[in-house]
Amino acid sequence: MIALPRFEGKRGRLDLAAVDLKTRDASRILLAVDLTVEPGERLAIVGPNGAGKTSLLRLLFGRMRPTGGSVSIDGRDVACISMAERSRLIAVVGQSDHPDGRLTVADYVGLGRIPHRSRSSAGHHTAVVAKACERLGLSDLKGRQLATLSGGEQQRAAIARAMAQEPVVLVLDEPTNHLDPRARADMLDLARSLGITVVAVLHDLALVSPFADRVAVLRHGRLVAHGTPDEALSAATVRTVFAMDCFPFTNPTTGRSLLVFDTPAE
Repeated sequence: MIALPRFEGKRGRLDLAAVDLKTRDASRILLAVDLTVEPGERLAIVGPNGAGKTSLLRLLFGRMRPTGGSVSIDGRDVACISMAERSRLIAVVGQSDHPDGRLTVADYVGLGRIPHRSRSSAGHHTAVVAKACERLGLSDLKGRQLATLSGGEQQRAAIARAMAQEPVVLVLDEPTNHLDPRARADMLDLARSLGITVVAVLHDLALVSPFADRVAVLRHGRLVAHGTPDEALSAATVRTVFAMDCFPFTNPTTGRSLLVFDTPAE
């Protein structure tokens, strides 16, 4: 019997210890960032443009190396892990992913199996792709070309491809770009349900509370707040970092705690 992938697991701890990142001309992009993401936790990274959010993501999956400090996954320095093994541990859905629209959904999702090509049978490959499509609600679309899908369906296909890698960490760089409000909410609900560590850069602060267990706020390359959404996005922090007012709100139907943001009154 072919074992289908279980996306839930206890691995996926990320640690950044005193991480610095400088450009070649010694300009600081990140400065002394200390951050831990526990296995299965959902972390939102927020901050104004130029705060260092995408650079921080790239350090997490090894695209860039810190000029000081260290980045580790489950106690292993990311810089010392081969690219092939990193691809089996960490899956990335970037905002600049532009796959060939002629690919079918099944073929595109199957690209996530490349890191496992020499380690699994054709039958297992097919089963994992089918399971990833099922988990992302794409089973009926497997034969469709990517170019015929809506923006939300394409984003789900991208996450299905990432999940076919069977990672312990999923990294999302602004996953809700170009999606309508309902599709944005559905996308983050989906990410929450995967049962693995998820780190996402988000621009829309209103989406943070429903998605994240913890929030990291960056400003000028420094980590200025880290905690639960209520803690990290305090009124004082939001005013200082984003020049916005922030108000706590409880959904009267679900009882869920939300944050509402508004432009400060003059």
